Amino acid sequence: MKFNKFLDYLGVATVSVVLILVVLQVTMRYIFNAPLTWSEELAVFALVWLSFVGSVICMRDHEHIEIEILVDNLPAKIRPAFIALAVLFPQYF
Repeated sequence: MKFNKFLDYLGVATVSVVLILVVLQVTMRYIFNAPLTWSEELAVFALVWLSFVGSVICMRDHEHIEIEILVDNLPAKIRPAFIALAVLFPQYF
């Protein structure tokens, strides 16, 4: 439970960091005409980490994109076995 809360807070924190850095970067560049060199790099790293954390959260909540056309077209007797294999070996399905 603690790890799940940590992941949720980490996701919110990385979204906040990206948002703050991009707003800061745009403000400094277009309003003050003095762009920050480090903010873009940090925003890119935060965005990469956001995609990592988001992937873990999606895997936890079973929210990843699924293509169900194959499963829907299987015979009713084979469908549960195929779903069980997909749950046991997700890297192959």
